Amino acid sequence: MIALLDDTKYFLGLLCKRSHDFQGTGLSQRYKKNQVCVECAVMRSRSQVQQAQQARTYYSRTEGGAARREAQAAGVKFYLGTLCVKGHDAGQGKSRRYTKSDMCVECCQERNQKNDPIYYRNNRERLLQQDREYRATERGKEVHRHAASNYAAWHRAQLEKIHFVPFTDAEFEQRCRDFGNVCAYCGCRPEKLTQDHFLPVAYGGPHCLGNIVPACGSCNSSKNDSDPLEWYRRKAFYKEERWAKIVRILGKSHIDYRQLPLF
Repeated sequence: MIALLDDTKYFLGLLCKRSHDFQGTGLSQRYKKNQVCVECAVMRSRSQVQQAQQARTYYSRTEGGAARREAQAAGVKFYLGTLCVKGHDAGQGKSRRYTKSDMCVECCQERNQKNDPIYYRNNRERLLQQDREYRATERGKEVHRHAASNYAAWHRAQLEKIHFVPFTDAEFEQRCRDFGNVCAYCGCRPEKLTQDHFLPVAYGGPHCLGNIVPACGSCNSSKNDSDPLEWYRRKAFYKEERWAKIVRILGKSHIDYRQLPLF
């Protein structure tokens, strides 16, 4: 017998890449908030805890561990430890670290800033340039190839499980012209428009022209597996006219935009 889900927090979506099958339903239990598989999230959380424990055990045996213990005994919030991987030097060739977690203070601040939408908007070009420079390195190329390969394999597997109606490049080009050859969401005119599944594949959205809108790479990546209207309303570039145009071209109603197209 299948246990009832708390439908305010979870839903049953397509199988995740680790094939976590929820009670033999052939579907994965996912969070409604971010569409992440629940079991994958638990595994990742446990792995992060184990890695942190191993790092603390290793570091406690080093010279830096002694400095941290002294700082803990003194009840101070920060101490000077070994240089972090990014080389943030706070003096004496050492990085300023949190006494409690042993993490580099500057690394934490940078990560928090990048996750702040206001900071990202104000520094978008600089952050994108940093990303381009990283991808130009050997390490960046390797990480990008690995991620692209994994995503392509996952995407092919998902398309095999959903309603699939192939369409031609000419049909997609016509769809781009319907939107004025701009991103359907933000209205920018990139060098290349990508195919965005309006209703995400994770929700069972089909791969057919009736579920495809042209989008810039940034919007496509940001939207990911989010509900289209909920994601769009959170964006600064949201416009009611653009949303109405998307719904009209896809042949949907304003009331039920989640209706699945067949072709």
